Amino acid sequence: MSQYRLPEFNENEQTPAQRWAVLAWAFAAGASDGARPSTEFARLGKFYVAGDIDLAMLSAEMDRLYFGHEYPPLVLVEEPGRVFPFAAEIEAMQKELATLPPKVPYLELDLSIPIRL
Repeated sequence: MSQYRLPEFNENEQTPAQRWAVLAWAFAAGASDGARPSTEFARLGKFYVAGDIDLAMLSAEMDRLYFGHEYPPLVLVEEPGRVFPFAAEIEAMQKELATLPPKVPYLELDLSIPIRL
């Protein structure tokens, strides 16, 4: 559980299965743009699916880590023996996405051709 506030979930995030669907969508949306989920994003995703943090907390932590926003860090501890719901699926998707070829733009403009108006 986060030390700052209780997580809040909308009607589409009430169960671990629903939260896994949200996280899987985020993985897929990022992959469609050539991104791969970082180890930290996957770790935070486990806590989100388990219901320990909500999307706002996850997003704030990612902003803190990658964009230098001055939010207090989340302190999330993985207790020994704790089983996270959908942890195997998160790991499998992360491995699968890592094998995808790099993004190829849909459209490439040949800028070597002179443009005449």
